[in-house]
Amino acid sequence: MGMGSLFRPHMGRIVSLDIKHNGWGLLPQLVPDLCDPAPMLGTLTFRTKCTNLFGLDIPPCFLGGSFPSLRTLVLIDVSSFAMPYTFQTVTTLFWTANSHRIDDLLRTLDSLPSLEVASIQFHPPFRPEFIRSNRVITLQHLRRLNLTVNSDPERGPCGFMFPILDFVYLPNLKRLSLEAGGGLKTFIIPPSMLFAEQLPGLSELPEAEISLPGRKSARVRLSGLCQSELIISVEDVLDVNVPHIFSGGTPFRSVRKLTARFGEGTSHQVNWWTLDALKIIGGVEVLEVVGDCIGFLLVWRGKVKYHRICPSLHRLTICGGMRCRTELSALADIRNSVGLPLIVTYESV
Repeated sequence: MGMGSLFRPHMGRIVSLDIKHNGWGLLPQLVPDLCDPAPMLGTLTFRTKCTNLFGLDIPPCFLGGSFPSLRTLVLIDVSSFAMPYTFQTVTTLFWTANSHRIDDLLRTLDSLPSLEVASIQFHPPFRPEFIRSNRVITLQHLRRLNLTVNSDPERGPCGFMFPILDFVYLPNLKRLSLEAGGGLKTFIIPPSMLFAEQLPGLSELPEAEISLPGRKSARVRLSGLCQSELIISVEDVLDVNVPHIFSGGTPFRSVRKLTARFGEGTSHQVNWWTLDALKIIGGVEVLEVVGDCIGFLLVWRGKVKYHRICPSLHRLTICGGMRCRTELSALADIRNSVGLPLIVTYESV
């Protein structure tokens, strides 16, 4: 009697099923025995511990091909999810992807056409394989997408995030979150033209906020009408060049109002990183700076290459300590001297 046979009397009542694969045949033994329908199954989880990068090959007989209540699919350390049919009812995906092939990722997403929420964490063991293809997958219902890559010493010295957005059309996406740990080495958003075409709902975002809570980390949030959001979180800004983060172009050029929040003891390197970001978010008209910003102002007025950034900027508000007054006045004088008049206001907090 196979292990899966033990479940047979209970398949009609199971609402959650968690299948673990240790890499030595447990899954091939178990899955063929799970051939009875599971009409109440709402959550299906696959976990692997093997180094096989060819994905899970699920046979047509799995659960009788019938699981009408399935809404949540969880894939942990799975490279791809090969199915002979699509999972029409799955609306939520949590996936730790360990493949380095974009085709694997696309094949899995293509089998989940009803996705509304997806969270994908990348742990590829090798540098991603880039493909030259005109194939684009449409996920018509996807509203929220989180893409994460972490640098994990056990998985490799560097983290890689796939340029997956180049190959997925998301016409109704409202919230995109990109999170990067230290060591990110690839672009995390597509070129500007593709950004506008593939993610039309995020192409024009008028407001942004840069939060710098610590000495190295940064969080950029762009927002627009209808609760649209693009959020980029970087664990170590010193390891990620500004162009890698702001390569999308289109939504950043649309920003007109920007808030920059500085945590206590922000490093000079982070201040320079922020000013480099402002050079790219060049259409800002109103800038509000909050927190421990004296170092930021010192770098801004002290480096000639930053004097002309944000040429459309006409209003600057500082919300910080009393010692910022001198630097604020000096910055305004410099902007005026290069033909970029600036109205400054000061608010004590």
